[in-house]
Amino acid sequence: MWWSVVVVVLVICPAVRGDVTDCDQNTCTNCIQTPACIWCSKENFTKQRCVNRATADRGNFYEECEERFVHDPVRYQKVLEDKEFSKETTDDPSASIIQIKPQKVLLEMRVGDTGTIKLKYKHLRNYPIDLYYLMDGSESMRDDKDNVANLAKKLLNRMRKITKNFRLGFGQFVDKPILPYVNTYPFDSNYYESKNQVPPYSYKHILSLTHDGKEFEIREMADKHKMHILFAVTKNQEPLYRYLRNLIYRTSVSVLEADSANIIQILDTNVRELVSKVTLKSTVSDAQDVTVQIESACLDGKMEKRSTCNLTAGDELEFLVTVRVKRCPSTGNNFNTNVTVYVDGRMQSLFINLTMLCQCNCEAPGDPGYIANPAKCNRHGDDQCGVCRCYEGYVGEFCECELSDGESVTINETRCYQTSTSPKCSGRGECICGQCVCNKNTDNSKKTKKSVQATAGVGATGVCVTLPTSASFVRTVRQVCGIQVKCQVFRDGELSPEECLTNCTDFNSTSDIH
Repeated sequence: MWWSVVVVVLVICPAVRGDVTDCDQNTCTNCIQTPACIWCSKENFTKQRCVNRATADRGNFYEECEERFVHDPVRYQKVLEDKEFSKETTDDPSASIIQIKPQKVLLEMRVGDTGTIKLKYKHLRNYPIDLYYLMDGSESMRDDKDNVANLAKKLLNRMRKITKNFRLGFGQFVDKPILPYVNTYPFDSNYYESKNQVPPYSYKHILSLTHDGKEFEIREMADKHKMHILFAVTKNQEPLYRYLRNLIYRTSVSVLEADSANIIQILDTNVRELVSKVTLKSTVSDAQDVTVQIESACLDGKMEKRSTCNLTAGDELEFLVTVRVKRCPSTGNNFNTNVTVYVDGRMQSLFINLTMLCQCNCEAPGDPGYIANPAKCNRHGDDQCGVCRCYEGYVGEFCECELSDGESVTINETRCYQTSTSPKCSGRGECICGQCVCNKNTDNSKKTKKSVQATAGVGATGVCVTLPTSASFVRTVRQVCGIQVKCQVFRDGELSPEECLTNCTDFNSTSDIH
């Protein structure tokens, strides 16, 4: 910003390009929470402390601040655990299965930063599959139960064509008889034993009273244990279970023939479909402070945003997991969080320990950059990262202003800077309670030079200007300093713009400055 004339001729307002962040922050923590902004904590630093990294060199920021006082948190990434894939030949159901690598990563990032993790997934030929068959054990399902029992060996052989690491379980439940759906006659254990049936019951206690609603919902249990649920039902029950499928994740429905003869084909089709694709998901929601984006080249080699790929046994895929910090937590000081990227429906996960770099160390007691209650802050605040953080009731650059009841608790000291790279008050004054109080030149020996300091008192935004020293000019300043300088130079005072033009005609604001 240049001032010609008596004082001002051209005002160049600093503009922020669309790709450069405005770093108008007055604390180190707020500064580094703004993307691309850096802070200088050096004592007696006279320029704006929070500046954009991209424009810092233009104002000699690094030269005057010194590298050791520059706060610009750097992204850090480290693999903490990276075990090799499990062997293809394992058929031990108790063996630990590893299909994803790495397994654990550490990330430290500030707002706006991104960290990308290259994740590999291998589709083992003998991935463990546990099949638990639960069926209705009432009298109406006798034929089906006998048929399923006869087909057990055939079912086992069919599943082992998909994977050798296969286990089979069986369970049953019993529907109640007709209305009122309980047996109203005295209990006769001999009757049910003779028919190899489980007697119906009206009530059985399962879960004690609890505040945890998750313990009551079957879908939560299914999700917790990564279960896939297949409802094999008769044709007349299909609509009901297709509706239920929408309520329970990872659920499918197939129509069962009258004697369950097609149960092996149903299981074979569903299990093959299950193991023919892989889907990656994360525990991060849109409402959180971080985002996770998943990309993959799948088998076609084109890396793009997608999280599901088709594959066959033995295939190896590559995914790119990109984590970005959107903002720092709005409450509390917990800047650590855990992000899990997992294979849907399988017990395979990547654990990311994320630390959000949201706070400057020099704002914490014990750090060399933290000085409690120093004279610099008039004993009314602490020196943190080079600036005074005032106690309640005090404001100002050095906590020199005591607030009265009802006064604002903050003062915007950015008004003392003409631009983000200019010295405070043009280097010719002090910032007092948010305003430039300009220096006065009382050295008469300097009157012979081409300029003297302005004597108007309070400068415009960040400006304390130099004025011509001709005798006529000095005389004019003495005559109109009280009103017209404030009017025409600083654009404030008791006169409106219209009154300024009308009443301040003897003050020449267009003459050249010397």
